[in-house]
Amino acid sequence: MQQLNKTKVNMNKKEGKMDSKIDINKYKSLLENIKQEVLNAQYKAIYAVNKELMFMYWHIGKIILRKRDGGKISFLRKRDGPLH
Repeated sequence: MQQLNKTKVNMNKKEGKMDSKIDINKYKSLLENIKQEVLNAQYKAIYAVNKELMFMYWHIGKIILRKRDGGKISFLRKRDGPLH
């Protein structure tokens, strides 16, 4: 594998761009930082979606229990039997 420490990039000054050198290691580090930011945002989105789904299912369960129990919510009833 060929290792490159620096690469020179020539650009046309008429286009408003200047010659510059890119440090490959800094470029790799920049890309890794960007990847990490994307992953962090994805994890936050997954967490938020799962949290909302849990609340939705809890609320649906509450609605079902209320309907079943005639307007009262009673999580443990004598006829439900022991919890195993």
